[in-house]
Order: sequence, then C-alpha cells, then structure tokens
Amino acid sequence: MVRGESLPARIAAYAAALLERWCDITEEEEDTSPWPTGPLISEASDPLIYFPIRWSMAEEASAYAAGRRRVHGTGLI
Repeated sequence: MVRGESLPARIAAYAAALLERWCDITEEEEDTSPWPTGPLISEASDPLIYFPIRWSMAEEASAYAAGRRRVHGTGLI
C-alpha cells in the first residue's frame, strides 16, 4: 500500500482531527505547526500513523494527540 492511501477510516479521521488543531506544515505560513514533515497523512500506513513532532511543541502536541487517539480508537506508542 502507498502511504496515505486506502487507510482505515479511524486512521484518516485521527489525522484529520490532529489537523483541525494545527494545520499541516505544507499549508503553514506562521511556523505554528508541530508537524515538521508533511503532508501529515503521508506518514500513515495501515495499521498506524507515525508523525514526528517538533521538540519545541512536543509536550502540547503529544498530549493533544493522546487525547484524540482515545476518541478515534487508535493506539499511541
């Protein structure tokens, strides 16, 4: 499978929820996104999504990601 294609709905919804909070780095103009690579969905490959987080935003972004994963039924490593 090509990364980001044919993903389970829960993975796609999880990525979308993260992007509702912070825009994708590819769309950013003000350097406020915690995602240092993009597009974020390209980091997904069934059954998981791997997304790096900028060190300066690690605490806030990881806490939010952990909270969202509970809602979307995804695991977090």
